[in-house]
Amino acid sequence: MVHNNKWSIIDFEKCIPFICDPISGECSAVRACSKELLIQEEPGEMPMLLSQAFCVGCGKCVAACNLQAIYIERGI
Repeated sequence: MVHNNKWSIIDFEKCIPFICDPISGECSAVRACSKELLIQEEPGEMPMLLSQAFCVGCGKCVAACNLQAIYIERGI
């Protein structure tokens, strides 16, 4: 298996799902992840990246996060 050289990172100090969607507490970045690698188990909880190895670093989650709490990390 070849690992990707970029993946999403969540800044948990900036991530506040109830600011993204005050009614439901749903993270907009989770909805934007086409690979379904970002999950949010309960409304209001911060999202988690399931696998850095499978994240392709497409940036859809970055664009969807209005709090700028997600960025792309590049490996070697």
